[in-house]
Amino acid sequence: MNIMMIDMRVFNIECRVVDLSLKLHPGREERRLEIRRFIYIAGEHMHNIDTMSHIGTHVECPSHYVNARYGVNGADVSGIPVETFLGEAVFIDLSHKSTREPVTVEDFEKAGVSGGDIVLIGNSRFKGEESPYISPEAAKWLAEKKVKMVGVDDSVQVEAPGNTGSLELMATHDYLLSNNIPIIERLCNLNSLKKRRFLFVGLPVNIVGLDSFPMKRLRIVVIGNSRFKGEESPYISPEAAKWLAEKKVKMVGVDDSVQVEAPGNTGSLELMATHDYLLSNNIPIIERLCNLNSLKKRRFLFVGLPVNIVGLDSFPIRAVALEP
Repeated sequence: MNIMMIDMRVFNIECRVVDLSLKLHPGREERRLEIRRFIYIAGEHMHNIDTMSHIGTHVECPSHYVNARYGVNGADVSGIPVETFLGEAVFIDLSHKSTREPVTVEDFEKAGVSGGDIVLIGNSRFKGEESPYISPEAAKWLAEKKVKMVGVDDSVQVEAPGNTGSLELMATHDYLLSNNIPIIERLCNLNSLKKRRFLFVGLPVNIVGLDSFPMKRLRIVVIGNSRFKGEESPYISPEAAKWLAEKKVKMVGVDDSVQVEAPGNTGSLELMATHDYLLSNNIPIIERLCNLNSLKKRRFLFVGLPVNIVGLDSFPIRAVALEP
C-alpha cells in the first residue's frame, strides 16, 4: 500500500477550491468528442463516448513519448503511482514574461521548487507560438530535483517554438517523461489562484494502456466490504437513502459487495427508490469502488473527480482515500 505524507489539517479548516480544468463541449472541441445517449434496461440514461485521449485538460504519461522515441514500454496512466497525481503544488506565474521567452532554472529556483513538488506554470500574456516555453535546461533541472509532475496552461508551451514536429527535438518532453514525470497540458484558471503553494489533485481514470487521459481539477458516505456479491449482497434501504438526503451528504459510494437498490428493484425506474432519493436531491452515486478493506480509518479525505464533459450522465473516476 502506497503511503504519502500530506498535512491533514485540511480536515479542520475551510479550503478554497479552484477548478483548473477545462469544461468540454461535445461537438465543439478542436479534437473529437462525441457522446451518444442510450436507454438502459430500466429506462435510465447512459452514454457511449467517442473521443481522443489528448483533449481538454489532460495528463501525458511516459508511454506517450518514450515508446516511440526509444522503443521501450513507458508507464501508461495505470502504471503511474496514484500519489503522483496529488500533493503540494507550486505555481510559477509567467505574467512578467515576454513573447517566446524561455522558462529557466532561475524561475524555478526563485519559486522555491523542491523535490516532490507538482509544478504548475502559466498565466503569461501570450498564446500559441508566441508563448513562453520551458527550456530543456529547466526541464533537466526539474527531473534532477525529482518533482512529481509538471503542468501548463494554454499560455505556455512545453517545447520551444518549432520543436514539436520531431521526437528528436522534443527535449523537454524527453527530460520529463523519460524520468517518469507526467505532463499536464491545458490547465486553466491559474490566474484565480491566490496562493503560490496549495494542494493539487488531478486524477486520470485508471485505464490500462492509455498514454494520456483528460483530468478534472468533496461529507461523502462510502459503503462496502460485505461478504457477498450480486443479488446476495446487502443493499441501501429507501429509508436510509431518504435519511442521507435529509442530512445533505455530498455523495454516496458503494463497492461490488453492496447493491444500491433492493434485489429485484432495478428493472423499473418506479421501483428504484434509493436512486430516486439520492439523485433527485443532487447526490451523486459512485459504484464499483474497490480496496475498501484496506482502509484503517472510518473517516478520511476522499477524492474522486469525473472529467468535466457537458451532457454526460456518468463517467469513470479515479477514487482515492487520504487517511490521517
